[in-house]
Amino acid sequence: MSDNSYYTTKDSFIFSFNNNRTDNYILSRVMDENYAIRNRKYYGPSFGKSDLEIWNFTVNYCKKASYEKPIRDSEDYFISDECEVFQIVGD
Repeated sequence: MSDNSYYTTKDSFIFSFNNNRTDNYILSRVMDENYAIRNRKYYGPSFGKSDLEIWNFTVNYCKKASYEKPIRDSEDYFISDECEVFQIVGD
């Protein structure tokens, strides 16, 4: 549902791969669980208040806010090559 509201989860994390770094990836776990996920009507998936916002593949934004560390070296707009979102649902 895309109602522009935040959803709470304590197990959420975001990550990115970067071939220019020695560790090759950045993993960031949610710190403010009340702002873990945001469902937006006219955008793609959003995580945190601004930690990762996928507007479309040519304009995206990333700024540390609700997750433990930034997953990019800069806070500029960026272009993504790929984006995958997984949801694990338990009984």
